[in-house]
Amino acid sequence: ASSVSIQNTQLNTLDGINLQMVDQMTIANNPYLNDINMQLGNITQSLIIEANGRNVSATFPNLEWAYNMTFRNVSQVSIPSLASINGSMGFYANFFDSIAGPNLTTVGGSLSFVSNEAMTNLSFPELTTVGGGLQVANNTALESVDGFSALKTVGGALDFNGNFSSVMLPAISDIRGAFNLQSASDISNSCNHFQPLSGSNNVIKGTYTCSGGESHPGGTGTLSPGTNTGGGSSSSASASSSANVVYISGATGLMGVVAAIFGML
Repeated sequence: ASSVSIQNTQLNTLDGINLQMVDQMTIANNPYLNDINMQLGNITQSLIIEANGRNVSATFPNLEWAYNMTFRNVSQVSIPSLASINGSMGFYANFFDSIAGPNLTTVGGSLSFVSNEAMTNLSFPELTTVGGGLQVANNTALESVDGFSALKTVGGALDFNGNFSSVMLPAISDIRGAFNLQSASDISNSCNHFQPLSGSNNVIKGTYTCSGGESHPGGTGTLSPGTNTGGGSSSSASASSSANVVYISGATGLMGVVAAIFGML
């Protein structure tokens, strides 16, 4: 299938849709849909899941490779086999308390975790390279960013802000963009660890900022460059069109969805 869009339906299941590969897939605004379990192995362009049932779980047990993936308003995401993202992957305003990519090794573009208010743990133990930016922002329950134990290279900016008290990147050797750590908590130990790594010929090659005790921790560029005050207030120091498209909306039933998809294969 080239493009599948399932939007604004009353479906409560997608059982029977067993595509192995898709270019684009959008599953959005289906308020009764709380279970997405698909056998996809490859996504060549994009996957977007957003604004479905409040308790929706998204399970992709066989997915090994994708280009772009976006998850919003999801209660559980399972991607146990995912090994590579050619483009970018983002998790925004989800409801899960934990997210893991146990076999993910590379992200060609950016990797983002933003406003996942219940998230207390993220774990990507095999991830070594992020080609673009790495963002962990406004995840209010996250107390420690320690899920990137193998990460060596970030090709863009590293931007972490929130309430965390600890950031650990034990394998990091190359951050080519800006480096921004801001937290409402005391992050003195983290700032003291990373500050010696900054400099144009060092590990952190872009603008360096690290500050704890911030009343409103923010993203890259919100504090003066060179800030390194871990415990106190800061101070100075996508898609091309496809010929094969299935668009499912309104009152279409599950069998209609399946028939439409398999009618275009």
